[in-house]
Amino acid sequence: MRGAVLPDALLAAAIGMVLSYAEPKIARQAVVAMVMAALIVALLPWAGVSDDIAFNGCWISILLTAASVHIPGAPNVWLSRGLAVNAGFWAGLVTHVQGGAFTVMMGLPLLILVVPGQMIVKRGWGIAIKVACSWLIAIAALEIGLMMVPTPGYAPDHMD
Repeated sequence: MRGAVLPDALLAAAIGMVLSYAEPKIARQAVVAMVMAALIVALLPWAGVSDDIAFNGCWISILLTAASVHIPGAPNVWLSRGLAVNAGFWAGLVTHVQGGAFTVMMGLPLLILVVPGQMIVKRGWGIAIKVACSWLIAIAALEIGLMMVPTPGYAPDHMD
């Protein structure tokens, strides 16, 4: 999975679900922070950034962001903003090394998951958000494992 759209989308989905537990004002601020960070990092000229570093950082960020939904209580202002800026950084960096600045805008619409997520949490069905975040944790962990294990066909070898 060396395209930037899927990691960006999963990162935006993770942030959207985590912010489902935050107050609406805090969630809006965090969404804006992620979008701004992603666009700034995607547009800045970075030299010498390895694909492996960018993708591993993005998958680890998805894992940690999705895991933060299991912290008891609602995320406060600083945690929400910190997770959003971190997610924006890695989404922008992955987009920078693979796909270009336009690609980041293809994954960010999943931030809108915060709206139905907040309705789900208000109804008392927040466990559904936690289950979805657990799936994201599993996806990120599997992807990190795939990047560490040499898999035929994923990297050029002596036959190419």
